[in-house]
Parts: sequence; C-alpha cells; structure tokens
Amino acid sequence: MRRLLYAFITLGALLCASQVFAQQSVGPITLQSTGAIGNGTAPSTVGLTLATVQVVAAGGFDRTLNFEVTEDATNYQAVSCLNVSTSMQSTTATVSGIYTCSIGGAQLFRARTSDGAANGALKVRVQLHRQHLRYRLLKGQPSLILLP
Repeated sequence: MRRLLYAFITLGALLCASQVFAQQSVGPITLQSTGAIGNGTAPSTVGLTLATVQVVAAGGFDRTLNFEVTEDATNYQAVSCLNVSTSMQSTTATVSGIYTCSIGGAQLFRARTSDGAANGALKVRVQLHRQHLRYRLLKGQPSLILLP
C-alpha cells in the first residue's frame, strides 16, 4: 500500500514539474539601454521558442535595430519578427513597438543596433518563453495568442 501511495505522489510531482517547465518564461532582460551602435546583450535561448521584444525609442532615435539569433554562439543570422501593432514581419525595427520572434533551436538572441548618427535614446527589453504563437480572429481582427 505504501509503495502504491509513493508511486502516486511521485507521479503527481513529476506531472506538476513538467507543467511548470512547459510554460517557462525568462526575463524581462535588457538587451540595449543606450542609443549607441553595438551588439548589446545576447541572453541564452536554449530550450525556449518565443521572444517578445519591447522597443522604446525616443529623442529622434535614428538607428536600425537588427533581430538576430545564433545556433553556435558565434555566427549570427537575421530572424524575422512580427510587429504586434501592424502585423508586419521584418528582421529589423526603426520605431518603438512590441515584436514577437520565433527562436526555437537558437542558442542566443540579440537586438543589435546599426547605422545612423548618435541621436536619441533606445531601450530594448525581451521576455523569452517556451510557448508557441498562433493567430486567431478576435472581432474580425487578427490577434496573437500564446499556447503552452
């Protein structure tokens, strides 16, 4: 009887742990906090599938923000991200907004700044998730939902 009770308790604990792991989130993490040109911070994305990026540009910010991932921690490549307010996909951003990026299989994610003069200020923060992104219509408008 004790063994059966122990087995049920252990199984219940494992199921609870897998639910927590399946909905794992990391962040928010600041990727850029100045307007300077540079790579910024590149947090680990191992085991995560979605990045939600908040870009706040002010004071005449005139540079390009490049969304990039790497699979080997050395060679970065552009990743397409969705601007939540316009529903447009791009590998770059030049204005404030919320962007969602599919990052499954990547080791690191960054938002590198390039181009432009030294005008304005920039703050870029990211929340990393182990979830999937799916579209659905809400009141006739496309909307994003996160699925565990």
